[in-house]
Amino acid sequence: MKVAGKDQQVKYCVTAIIDLLGFSSHLEIGGNDLRTNIGQEAVNRLQILEDAIRLMNDERVLCKDEYPKEFYYTRINDAVILTLDLPRFFTPSVGELIKRGVSANEIDQFFDLDSIGGDEEFEQAYVTKLSEDTGDLVRFVGLIARIHHYVNRKENTAYFPGAKTVVASGYRRTFFAEGKEDFLAANFSFSNAYLAEKDLHGSNLFLDNNIVQLLCANRFARNLLRFASYVSHPAQFDLFREYDDPLFPPGATVKKEPVAVSLFRKRFSFRELNPSILAYLQVIPRLSTYLLGEKKSKAESFSLSVFEAMKEGPSKADLNLDSAPIFRGRILREDIENDIRIFSEIVECGESAILKEQRERSLRELVLKAPHPS
Repeated sequence: MKVAGKDQQVKYCVTAIIDLLGFSSHLEIGGNDLRTNIGQEAVNRLQILEDAIRLMNDERVLCKDEYPKEFYYTRINDAVILTLDLPRFFTPSVGELIKRGVSANEIDQFFDLDSIGGDEEFEQAYVTKLSEDTGDLVRFVGLIARIHHYVNRKENTAYFPGAKTVVASGYRRTFFAEGKEDFLAANFSFSNAYLAEKDLHGSNLFLDNNIVQLLCANRFARNLLRFASYVSHPAQFDLFREYDDPLFPPGATVKKEPVAVSLFRKRFSFRELNPSILAYLQVIPRLSTYLLGEKKSKAESFSLSVFEAMKEGPSKADLNLDSAPIFRGRILREDIENDIRIFSEIVECGESAILKEQRERSLRELVLKAPHPS
């Protein structure tokens, strides 16, 4: 059974907007003249976005397992925009924002019923289908988290306010101009992300709850999302609490509740999530055989703490506590400046050839820079 050709021009997709905060005000202070010192600093902020794109493209060539097969990106002024089309299996019914169940026609269209022996085999085929079709979305959201983390780290180093990232779902219709597809034309996931920004605040990462729901079709992604739902924020100083040091009160890690946003008279919800944890989504497809127990990791227990968090998620007891579940590990900083393959190599082999080469290269550079006796 084939879908009508007209329908195939409409795709269900997700779009991420990574937008520098306060950029317009920055330019205004500089008289909207990029030749001033303040204007030059604004240009330097744009260079952070260009560097992020360059790092992504360099890594994408080397990392086939960690990147979606196809996605689109561009930079418009002070924002980077990335778009991913989702498999047709996840396209919602007309008038719906998220897919709700599978119809008999879809079962006939997407599954080879002649080769399925019974209910148990169909259940397994369905789970496999979900895992395979969410793979690129899992990779995409992990990539967005790594870019967001990188941009904010560089911004904070330069004493700038950072970037806000909003990822939204929606439909788009394919348009071509001079033989090239325009991925942002009639792209309502882009419109949704753009409009939602005004109701979402801070240099944080926000994910449309419809995307969260799709990600949870992969149980290992769901495990990471549950940890990432707890976000650190500065705590209010409590006069009646005993602190070890009043100048450094401990921060608060809280589960962020979804923020309701009305977009085109439709109700959406957006969750603030921890990008440092979401970054590990990008390695889940590559490590799936290890997460499923089909292969055994050769890493030591210390190196497996993040891996175990992916595999098991927070316990039910942890989720029932008022405090946040502990996400142990974080042995590597997983932003776009750091090779995403290193963590996978440690899980697979117990060590990373890439990390070893990086250390040896750094040592050689130190030796070359060291003063030599005349």
